[in-house]
Amino acid sequence: MNGYKANPKLQAIIEAATLEAMDAVMILASKQIKKKLSTPPTRSGRIYRKKGGRMHRASRAGEPPAVDTGTLRRSWGMQAGRAESADGFVSRSRNRSRYTLSFGSRLDYAKIDGGWGRVAARPYIEPALSLVRYQIPKIAARAFAYHLKQSAGK
Repeated sequence: MNGYKANPKLQAIIEAATLEAMDAVMILASKQIKKKLSTPPTRSGRIYRKKGGRMHRASRAGEPPAVDTGTLRRSWGMQAGRAESADGFVSRSRNRSRYTLSFGSRLDYAKIDGGWGRVAARPYIEPALSLVRYQIPKIAARAFAYHLKQSAGK
C-alpha cells in the first residue's frame, strides 16, 4: 500500500473529463482526415479509364488518395472510451492506461496510407493528425475545467 486513498468523486471527474476530451479529439481528428481525403489531387496524377468508361485522375505518390466514389472518406469511424477492441479497423490507436482512442476504416484499401500492394503510400492519416496534436492540451484543459466547475456547483 502506498498510503494513497482514492477519492471516488475526483476519480469520477477525471474519468468524465478524460472521456469528453478523447471524444473531442477523435471528432476533430476524423474531420481532419475526411478533409485530407477531400483534397483534390494535383494535376500530375495518372489519368485512366475505369470500368464503365469513366475517366479518373489518380493521386501522385506522397499525396492523399484521390477521391473516386467517396467511399473511403465515408467509411471513417471512431471509437473512444475504456480499453476495447477495435476489431476490423484499419486504424491508428493510442492506448494509455484504461482508455483507448481508435479511428479508422473497415475498408481494405484504407491501407493505402502506408502503401498497398504495388501502390506507393498516399499518406492522409499522419498529415491530418499533425494538425490536431497541438490542440489536444487546450481540448483537455477545457474538458477538465468544465467538469471541475460542474462538480463545484453540486
